[in-house]
Amino acid sequence: MSNISSFVGQVIDSFVGNQDTFDNTDNKRPKMTVGLVVAMVLYLLLVLFVGKSLWDNVMCKVVDVCKPMPSLLHFLGLVLLIDLLIPKRI
Repeated sequence: MSNISSFVGQVIDSFVGNQDTFDNTDNKRPKMTVGLVVAMVLYLLLVLFVGKSLWDNVMCKVVDVCKPMPSLLHFLGLVLLIDLLIPKRI
């Protein structure tokens, strides 16, 4: 994920320019550029659309108790709930 987002971020930064950055004061984290923010939003939208499609077309047909998701916001809520219940370790 980080390779894809940094690649898309570099491509967008080449079009937008590197002047708009959210500078960090501690220099331990990489700078958050406009391209990286756009890449993260695109990644989130891709995960939401693909996840909802997989839920509706695969999960509902395989598991009887699952119902189709009414909207992307419901799927976003499910993703956030799972992320809160099962956090990733860094």
